[in-house]
Amino acid sequence: MSGTQQAIEMYGGDEYARRRYKKGVEHNEDIERAFLFGERYLDPNTDKPKRTTRGLVRWVEEGGNVEDMQGSMSEEDFMTDWAEMAFEHGDDEKLLLCSKKLISEVSSWGRENLQTTSGEETYGIRTTRLITPHGDFMLVRHNFLENQEYSAYGISVDMSAVKARPLRGRDTALKPDIHGNDVDGQIDQYLTELGLQVEQPERHAILKNF
Repeated sequence: MSGTQQAIEMYGGDEYARRRYKKGVEHNEDIERAFLFGERYLDPNTDKPKRTTRGLVRWVEEGGNVEDMQGSMSEEDFMTDWAEMAFEHGDDEKLLLCSKKLISEVSSWGRENLQTTSGEETYGIRTTRLITPHGDFMLVRHNFLENQEYSAYGISVDMSAVKARPLRGRDTALKPDIHGNDVDGQIDQYLTELGLQVEQPERHAILKNF
C-alpha cells in the first residue's frame, strides 16, 4: 500500500492487515494447487533458475493407478473394483479428496457404509468415513476439483506416504518491507520454497469420468 492509502482511516478497520491476511490465504492456495496439479520443471535459461514441483495427480498418472469409468459408475464398481486397486498398497485408511459430484454420488448409496461423528477430525480436517471391503476412506470435499476436467474426480491419498519438503530455512514466511527507500509506502511478500515428496506413487489412486 502507498503511504497515502495507509494514512486513510477505513470503515472496515486496518486495511493493510486485511490485505496481508487475504494474500496469505491466496499463497497457501497456490501451494495446495501445486501439490495437487503441479508439473515438475526446471528452466535453466536465467540467472536464477526456475524450478517447480510435481503434484500428486502427475505422480499417480505416471504410476498408473488411474481408473477411468468412461461415464458410468455403480456402487459396486466403486466399492469393489476401484477400492481394491486403491488399497492394494499402503495403509488400510486413506484420505479421499472428492469433487462435489463424487460426494453427492457416494452420499446417495447405502448409509450403512457411511459413518459420521460430530466434531471428529482426521488429518486436521472434518471427514466422513466410508467403509469398503478393502479399507476405509476418509472423505473430504475439495473445492479445487472442479471445472470440466476435475468435476468427476476422486483422489485417494495415503497420507503416510506424502510430505511437504521445504528447503532449509525457506518454509513459508512473511518478509516485510522489501521495497527500496524511494518507495512511499510498504511492500511485503510471502515466500515459500518447497516441494512435494511422494513415496511409492502406487499407494495413491485416481478415479475419474464417472
